Amino acid sequence: MADRAELIAYHFTQALAHARAAMEPDLAELEGSTREALVLAGDSMLGLNLARAEAHYRQALELCPPDAPGRARVAARVGRAAFQAGRVAEAASTYEGPRRARGGARRPRRPGGMEDLRAALAVGLEIGAGYDTAVVYNNLIEPLWLSEGPAAALATCQEAIEFSERRGLVEGAAWVRSATLVPLLDLGRWDEAVATADAVVGWEQEQGGQYMSQMAHQVKARVLLWRGQLEAARALTREFLPRARSIDDLQLLVPALATAAAVEQAARAPTAASALVEEVLGVVGDRDGGGWYLGQQVTDLVRVCVAVGRRAAAAALAAQANDGVARNRHGLLAARATLAEADGALEEAARRYDEAAARWAEFGHQLERARACSAPAGASWPSAGRRAGPGSRPPAACWRRSTPDRSWPRPTRRCGPMTADPMFLGEVSIWAGPVRS
Repeated sequence: MADRAELIAYHFTQALAHARAAMEPDLAELEGSTREALVLAGDSMLGLNLARAEAHYRQALELCPPDAPGRARVAARVGRAAFQAGRVAEAASTYEGPRRARGGARRPRRPGGMEDLRAALAVGLEIGAGYDTAVVYNNLIEPLWLSEGPAAALATCQEAIEFSERRGLVEGAAWVRSATLVPLLDLGRWDEAVATADAVVGWEQEQGGQYMSQMAHQVKARVLLWRGQLEAARALTREFLPRARSIDDLQLLVPALATAAAVEQAARAPTAASALVEEVLGVVGDRDGGGWYLGQQVTDLVRVCVAVGRRAAAAALAAQANDGVARNRHGLLAARATLAEADGALEEAARRYDEAAARWAEFGHQLERARACSAPAGASWPSAGRRAGPGSRPPAACWRRSTPDRSWPRPTRRCGPMTADPMFLGEVSIWAGPVRS
């Protein structure tokens, strides 16, 4: 499919070049068709070759007049490609064109170019473009989640769903609904995440699709793992992993492999977990954008490596992970705390866990905050309290504060480095009850 899309785009660009050379008088229709072909080619390559996808998007953007209704949609794709490549400043500058078209004054940028992304959204809302605006909404959610946190992403998701449903954009609303899944996990709203995953799977099955269902099954598998339902989690990962491999999109494949590795490690299958880690290393090392998606999974992957005695692999994963956005940086800090703990550098590990806990609390990732609140093995909580100050709390109190209105049982022990140990996770998440697989 990707090769065909690129071939179609190539023929359109050649036809346009010949028409321009022949000084054809009216090229608007051909330029529009060429632009759409280039966007399709970029979309088809986004999960395979980020550099080529971005090149197609930029060619399409060159064919968009400054005041064209479709420019915001193409600019959002260029910005997202640059953002995924870790070039956040460049991603921000992509949206200068839409701002100038509106005649707006230049405003100071916040980290990650979020003001510029919102400016592109404002263009679509201002000119009343339905589909294009829904696409910009969808492209905004991931960088917003990674840079500003799950609560901000979910608020924008709700706006996008309401916008899409008012305009009858059923598919657009479904895609945005699927984008709520991981932010819901971050916030500790696991029941909502599972219910949403079920709704996404049901809708897509009716449409004959499979992409969104892959994301939904991964989310359900993680909840099953965290609730100690290992057999159900294992069955689900063995169902979705072959499909993720066949789709071969890094956005699906990297988290699918990471989820499966955590499940196998928790199920006391170190050989299977190690093989999945090796597969991750091969995938992210060979493909453009691999470090970007690795950065979102590095914390869990490093824990798995430490638990199965793969210290060198853990270090290699941490070295390759992209740290260009807040969530990735916090995850990498937690991963390095795990590495320090595994090396016996308990004071260093404790400092990093304390910092990670503070960062995750501000960001809004409840499970990771609670994990980071656990002191390194061998360090007493009184000493941790002196190091962290009078506001330091023992693990059980930290878990209770992480999820309001829940009664957490007090963990009775630490399991060494914070891995996906079902005994530990069962202790801290027993309140949630079972989940349907």
